[in-house]
Amino acid sequence: MKPDQVCLQLANRDSSSYDAFPSVQFLSRVSLTLPLDNCWPERGFSQMKRIKTPQGNKIGPNMLQYLMNIKMNGWVVLSKQRALEIAKRWFSEKGRRISRNKDQKLKRSLNLATEEDGAYLENIQKFYQTKIEELQDNFEELLK
Repeated sequence: MKPDQVCLQLANRDSSSYDAFPSVQFLSRVSLTLPLDNCWPERGFSQMKRIKTPQGNKIGPNMLQYLMNIKMNGWVVLSKQRALEIAKRWFSEKGRRISRNKDQKLKRSLNLATEEDGAYLENIQKFYQTKIEELQDNFEELLK
């Protein structure tokens, strides 16, 4: 028998079996709960150091926990149905605000000079609508 199996049997016996040596049951229970090594905490601290660098120090505790979980355990496996539900919810959300840098790049890609141009907003809407449709098509093909 392995030592952990012996400790488990000792820990599960009733207390009357240990009248002569009461500390044996206590020690067997303690030995089952003590970690044998510290590799799990060390691995966690190493991952945290890789994720939360001095340059990326503004990561909050929740995001740090999510990133460490992904890094250590891998991506969550989703069923097709759940992935489609998430995608439909994301596509049904209202449009996001465009940052200034992306806005400037988009202007250059659409060959527009100023925001006062009447076709500017229409072109942006068309551009993003085609991108969303492409993403939906690619996502549906991916799930087939």
